[in-house]
Amino acid sequence: MTVRLKSVDGSYDLVVEDSGIGIDETELPNITDPFQQGNSHPHVSREGVGLGLSIVDSLVVMHGGHMNITSRRGEGTVVTVHLPEDATLEAAAPDIDGAA
Repeated sequence: MTVRLKSVDGSYDLVVEDSGIGIDETELPNITDPFQQGNSHPHVSREGVGLGLSIVDSLVVMHGGHMNITSRRGEGTVVTVHLPEDATLEAAAPDIDGAA
C-alpha cells in the first residue's frame, strides 16, 4: 500500500493506493453506500460490515471535499480524498445547537 499527500492549487489530495484484489467496475458507483462491500465473490472472506468508505465519504463531504475511487479487478484500487485548503468542519457542518 502507498499513501501520498500532495498539495494541488491551494488544496490537498490524500491518495491511498493498493495492489490488492481490486473492486469490480460495476460495484464502484455504490461502493460508498452504507453496508456495501467491494467484493461479492462467494469464495472470498469478507471482513467488516461495509461502513468504512461510507463514513470516510461523509466526513470528506462535511469538510467541503470529495472522494474519487478507481479500481480494476485483479490490479488494485486508488482512493483520492480531495480537501480544499480552508476545509473546516465548522464551515460545512449543520447547526446542531440551534444558535444562529
